[in-house]
Amino acid sequence: MKILLCNQYFYPAGGSETMFFKLLNFLKSEDHEIVTLGMESPKNIKIDGVKSYFTKSYLQQSKLKIPINRIFNLHAYKVTEKIIEKEKPELAHFYNTSLISPSPIIACLQHKIPVIKTFNDYEHVCPDSSKTRFGKFCSKEISLIHCLTCDRQNIKSSLATVLYYLSFIKFLELAIFRKTVNISSSKSIHDALLQSGIKSKIVYQSVYLPQKIEKVKHTKNILWAGRISKEKGLIYLIRAMKEVIKELPEANLLVAGTGKEEEKIKKIVKTWNLDKNVKFLGWLSKNEINKLYEDVDFLVMTPIWQEPFGLIGLEAMAFGKPVISFDAVGPKEIIKNNFNGFLIKCKDSSGLAKKIIELLKNKEMIEEFSMNARKKAEEFSDKRFFNNILNIYREQLQRNL
Repeated sequence: MKILLCNQYFYPAGGSETMFFKLLNFLKSEDHEIVTLGMESPKNIKIDGVKSYFTKSYLQQSKLKIPINRIFNLHAYKVTEKIIEKEKPELAHFYNTSLISPSPIIACLQHKIPVIKTFNDYEHVCPDSSKTRFGKFCSKEISLIHCLTCDRQNIKSSLATVLYYLSFIKFLELAIFRKTVNISSSKSIHDALLQSGIKSKIVYQSVYLPQKIEKVKHTKNILWAGRISKEKGLIYLIRAMKEVIKELPEANLLVAGTGKEEEKIKKIVKTWNLDKNVKFLGWLSKNEINKLYEDVDFLVMTPIWQEPFGLIGLEAMAFGKPVISFDAVGPKEIIKNNFNGFLIKCKDSSGLAKKIIELLKNKEMIEEFSMNARKKAEEFSDKRFFNNILNIYREQLQRNL
């Protein structure tokens, strides 16, 4: 079949792109013809045998038109019309496209092309994109009073922002998604969409499962990986390391990633005299991260928002690494407390330190958790993911006959 795949970033930028390119390469290997649509960027990559088109995002055009282009990006609509006319795709699958707007989806629907939309975050159902209210999963859909009284994580409370979501996003953008076949990459996203009347099927993200995993080396090395930003909560792990090092001076924290909070965190590490035990590795490729798993005992995740999944945790489990995490909704879907890791109350650095020390001191526990982590990861195989996606494709093509 000929498939139009759309994602705003056409280069490795995060978990959404990991799954997007994984699906693209799989479909290509199965001899499906792939056409892609993404945003203009000097970082965009080229893939042999794939014809790629690019459009301006609503942020790459007139600032005065941003509110309109957020809902209907005329440039993206025209590019999509061109794709439909020249390439004649049988089906369209949209991943993370909020910066492009839903206008390409509108173009496909107008031409009666079956549209699949994958949701990997809360972008369309929360003005803050965090779906987090006072540390817990927000249980209500967008409303004026509810959103204005929220303790936001990413965007300052703004009447204009909330009104925009109420008047445009809630009634126009979400109406478009009620006409598409929707996929949620986790239960929390599924629940968030359902609050706004958007039905979806849960298709979990998948992980690469190495055939052989190394035995636990008991290196006393701990890994934290991701974007170093406020919502990722690295500072709470740094605080925990103060207690860990007092008990276990040989323990080391390896930080893989970069971000806005990086320099601030580095200064705190130096001020607290932790720089001998906390190492910043910078941005690492997927292959480099996979190699690093051989030299760490476990992974720590510290989301202080309601992380919808936490793909890095699942990837670590695939290599037999237990995971200790704050108890956000996403990590709770893959971590069973005291089985393949530990779940800690959000922002509880002391509780986090105790569990890190407990696991580092107990070699038998690490080895047991390691086996259990791998077993859990096997539930999220690429094969299962691809089969689920292909079944959805076939269903939609049959309905369109």
